[in-house]
Amino acid sequence: GLPKYVAGAGFNFETKNGNFAQSPDSPGKAKARVIPNFCEPVNGQAPDLGAVQGNTPFVVGVKAEFIPPKSK
Repeated sequence: GLPKYVAGAGFNFETKNGNFAQSPDSPGKAKARVIPNFCEPVNGQAPDLGAVQGNTPFVVGVKAEFIPPKSK
């Protein structure tokens, strides 16, 4: 089926950012396969299908940046 998104989802052309998190009743919610060391279970459930896991915020596009982990 088609994904259902959280309220206010979509791309904002002014900020060049977007929110594409699925709503809790979306058919892709917790339906992805676990891939060890790449796509792990989240809170004991399978990951969501698609690029965004739950409501985890992240930045894509022109404002994206890589912040390397701190050395131990």
